[in-house]
Order: sequence, then structure tokens, then C-alpha cells
Amino acid sequence: MKKNVKNSNNVIPFPGSIRLSRKELIERYINDEPVDPFELVEVVDKLDMDDDFALLIPYLKKTIQKYPLDLFARLELANTYHFAEQDEKALEIFLWLHKKCPQDDMLQSEIVDVLYECGKSVDDFEWVNKPVLVWLDNVLLDYCYKILEPNITRCPIKTLYYFLLNKGKNMFSLNPLTEALENDGRFIVTEDGYKNGNKYVEVRKDEPDV
Repeated sequence: MKKNVKNSNNVIPFPGSIRLSRKELIERYINDEPVDPFELVEVVDKLDMDDDFALLIPYLKKTIQKYPLDLFARLELANTYHFAEQDEKALEIFLWLHKKCPQDDMLQSEIVDVLYECGKSVDDFEWVNKPVLVWLDNVLLDYCYKILEPNITRCPIKTLYYFLLNKGKNMFSLNPLTEALENDGRFIVTEDGYKNGNKYVEVRKDEPDV
């Protein structure tokens, strides 16, 4: 049996078709030459997995040229520019998308993440509908105490986390929230006993006078 050897030329064999390199296939697509759509999908997936920005960016730009109403392609191009550390180009596309869909919470959240990852803040963007940022601080823990109240039974911390999304964009993940609740003496954090990592929180009751 012959040993499988990795193809160093990025040539991908497709049964019943001519072997094309990634570059050749993308160039055909950009030049409006016929390509096998199944080949194209497979190659683009590999470009994305391998962070091959040099080919992925022109592919997405051509796709937008052919299908200008494809907002998903524009979002993919914005993210690709960000991953390629071309953040100004990424933010230009994000701004265009935001103006088209100013009420899209998921898009707002993605834009906020990109802003902070490239060293900017939420104020460095021309918002049509500026998101509210929710920070993990004492004010938020006071709010958690108020909504849980001593007479409410324990609540899954995941449920509490997603409930806080009603206030705006959470600038923290589930684990830091869990740690903050564990370190705050007003709360009791317990596990569910099923060893699946789920944790619950409840407000600590005052001890009765003896």
C-alpha cells in the first residue's frame, strides 16, 4: 500500500473532472469562466479553513459583484478583512451593513467585538442605532440580586446570562459571570448534580436569629 502524501501544490482531485489548483479555480470564477459549482463550494470551504485570504477575498468580492443583494457575502468579506488584519476595510463594510440593518442585534454585537479586537471602542463607529454595552461590575451584580430576590428559587446561571442580554450587549462570557457570583457573598452557587457543568445561583437567605 502506498503511503498517502500531502499535496504541496494545493491541487485538489475531483473524480471525473480536470484537476485544478485553488488558484486556477478561483481565477476561472473571477473571469466568469465555467466552473463546477460543487468544486467551487469545496475549494472555498478549504480557503476559509486555511485562512487563505489572498484567494478568499477576491472570490468574495466577485460574488458581491455578481450578487449585490447577497448580504451574507458582504458579511463574510468584512470578517475576512478583519481576520486578515485589514480592519479599516472590514469596518467600512460593517458600516454599510449596519446602515442597511440598523436593528440587527447580532450584527451590532459582531461589530462591537471587531471594534474592541482592533483596539477601538464603541464610540469609534457611526452608529445608526448604538448598542448598549453591559459590563460585569458591581452595578450589574446589584441588578442580579434585585431580580433574583431572596424568595425566588435557584436559577440556572445560563438563564440569567441570556436574560441579561435584554439589557444590551454582554461584554463578558458565562464563566466570568459565574466566578463573580461565586465571589459575591450575597449569592449561593451550586451545581445540578448531573456532572454536566451546569450551575445554579440563588440569593443567600439571612440566618434566623437564635
